[in-house]
Amino acid sequence: MATRRRLAHALAVGGALVLLAGCTPSIDGVVGISRSGSTLRGVIVPCGNDHIEQLHLEEMKDYYSEDRKPELGSLDRDEPVRDVLEFDLLDPGPDWSGLWIKELSDLSPGVVYGIQGYGVARYDHWRTDFTQFTTQSLAELAEGSWIYRDPETLDTRTAPSLDRLLEVSC
Repeated sequence: MATRRRLAHALAVGGALVLLAGCTPSIDGVVGISRSGSTLRGVIVPCGNDHIEQLHLEEMKDYYSEDRKPELGSLDRDEPVRDVLEFDLLDPGPDWSGLWIKELSDLSPGVVYGIQGYGVARYDHWRTDFTQFTTQSLAELAEGSWIYRDPETLDTRTAPSLDRLLEVSC
């Protein structure tokens, strides 16, 4: 009898996982970060037919942590990014609207941050994974190199150039 209950429980949990698997947007694309002096560069690389129309900047603390700050920045773009777009991360330009950091000093040492792109269509949505960084990892980043999150392994990686980042993105 206990074996039947365990089997029924395992089947119920497995079925719930299958049902919930489609609830998370697929990871399609990459957001990369580069440093040039005191300026941060960003690049959005959408994959396939997907597009990105929002950027989110967050502290990557445990979601339920009491000292976790809410989202630090959120930008919307009227015209979605459908192709590779490189831009100034501290001054994204008039095509973006929302609250965002203005200087590197807006970021605190020792805190892990993440930047993510997000896109929505009528019946679908997708996202990049959070590219994670700290002020120290940005300071140590060689000029012209890019930090990004590998969409397949979900590891944070460094590309020596934008060309190399584009080669490994999709």
